[in-house]
Amino acid sequence: MNNILVIKHGALGDLITATGAFSEIRRHFPKGQITLLTDPKYRDMACEMGYFDHVIVDQRDKNPIKMLSFCKTLKKKGYDFVFDLQNSKRTSLYYKLMGPFDQPDWSGIAPGCSHPQIRSDREFLHAAPRFADQLKVAGLELGGKDELYPDLSWMKADISRFSLKKPFALLIPGSSLSGAYKRWPATSYVTLAHWLTAKNIQPVLIAGPEDREPAEILRSRVPGLYDLSLQASLFEIGEIARKAMCVIGNDTGPTLIAAGVKAPTFILWSGASDPDVYAPRGENVQILFQEKLEDLSVERVCQQVVSFLHPEKVLNVR
Repeated sequence: MNNILVIKHGALGDLITATGAFSEIRRHFPKGQITLLTDPKYRDMACEMGYFDHVIVDQRDKNPIKMLSFCKTLKKKGYDFVFDLQNSKRTSLYYKLMGPFDQPDWSGIAPGCSHPQIRSDREFLHAAPRFADQLKVAGLELGGKDELYPDLSWMKADISRFSLKKPFALLIPGSSLSGAYKRWPATSYVTLAHWLTAKNIQPVLIAGPEDREPAEILRSRVPGLYDLSLQASLFEIGEIARKAMCVIGNDTGPTLIAAGVKAPTFILWSGASDPDVYAPRGENVQILFQEKLEDLSVERVCQQVVSFLHPEKVLNVR
């Protein structure tokens, strides 16, 4: 088995979550030619992961003729095995359109595929055990692992240009606009930043182009805030998170990167989704769940930070 296709489109958090599975596939096929099929906006990042020999993009055209042509192109590449980690209706259709003859071995949920993940509770499984189970069904030996956590060891960057001084805490108050319901109120982040400053911990802000409103509120109300809005790349965010005393943020891509690089990460999670299914896992991750995030008190967040990091690391900072 030398020619392998892995399918994972995104979004960013979903791609990060799948890196543990990427790592295992590469470990099992060290000399294989492994190709990732992903969303165009993640191509450059995927090329840096070190898991793939090739990265190709899927425009996900809705035109059925173009979709069929795309699948014919995939089939011509002669893949021996396909790991469908996207497992969507669309990617299951790819399996059908690549048939009916000489189909590659296929791991996923596509009807009729050679290595189907058919367990009844699949849709309710967290990604960590779900990916592990899928790879086991495909015949991979995981060395006793029942869960696959993100592997972001490849995400490194030189952040000396930012001149960050320890100790500092990374605050991530934004999200995509479509996911604005996942945001803890910006005013709560302001109060949290003041608390950090009083402990001589520098608050550092990370915000993207869709985070203008919460970023502006923090900039205007937190004297001495170290503002890295629109300045740090995804790789730099990962490195900054590694150096931080802790990261406190909403359910959004940069926060998931922080969790993936093993930074002490506190994720503020609303009832919009089930954290048992969707939240990152790991000894370094703390999920602060509140059905309505506006009801999550700053006091509770501060107490959790102190408890998890231990009082001497927070209360005695000089």
